[in-house]
Amino acid sequence: MARTNRDFLSAWDRWRIKADEYRELDDERVLVLAHMTGRGKTSGLELTQRWGGPRREPVLLARRQGDEARPLLGS
Repeated sequence: MARTNRDFLSAWDRWRIKADEYRELDDERVLVLAHMTGRGKTSGLELTQRWGGPRREPVLLARRQGDEARPLLGS
């Protein structure tokens, strides 16, 4: 998995994920609505992709463990 992530990230300049909104679902889970931005190193193409989309379906959840949160993909 680490190699796959390195390979993916090596194709981008300024790849960022920014949280736009946090919604507490219950005592253990927080829904995070976010967007990603980046520019392809080869193409120069700028990309912006919103997680949660216009319908705001759950995409990234964080499970609380004490004061820490562990990311979970999907719902």
